Amino acid sequence: MLSTRAALWRDRSLRFAMGGGATVVGAVLAAVRNKWLAEHLSTAGLGVLGQVFSAQTWLGTAAGLGLSLPVARAVGAATAARAQPAVRRTVRSAFMLVGAATLGVVTLGLLLAPWVSRVLLGTEAYAPLVRISMLGVAALALHAVASGLFAGQSDIRGPMVLALAGGVVAVAVTVTVATGTAVAGARVTVRGMG
Repeated sequence: MLSTRAALWRDRSLRFAMGGGATVVGAVLAAVRNKWLAEHLSTAGLGVLGQVFSAQTWLGTAAGLGLSLPVARAVGAATAARAQPAVRRTVRSAFMLVGAATLGVVTLGLLLAPWVSRVLLGTEAYAPLVRISMLGVAALALHAVASGLFAGQSDIRGPMVLALAGGVVAVAVTVTVATGTAVAGARVTVRGMG
């Protein structure tokens, strides 16, 4: 039987590992995804993807409206007051705001994909890749609200599940697209980068 002090430190260590584990899981799965892409694309192809991922991150972060921290604070206060209706209202409102912003950003991204491709990469040839990246923009924007919800409830399991699920889906989609078994437009875009 562990002493009270040892049990306290064990529990703290487990919570720390679980909380930091989401970042580690995300990094490991991103490395797997990037290694797979490196095996299937030339150096130029990875440069193209780097530019598209960078734009995707900027747009997704902008569409998230910086709501992660405000949602965490509001959910934390409502949870402490045991006001579950307030938690639901906060999350619903945040998702509605982010959803509207995401819809606007993604719509513009889809419509202006040739222009974005030309500005980022000097050619309109990668417009299909820019369009595909709009899925990532939407996921990043919605992640802001989800992470705020988990942080506000001091939930350390939620971010781990989110990191695992998102990472596994991203790796699966990447493996599928890069090996040529996916939608023809996506395959041509990724294969055509070399």
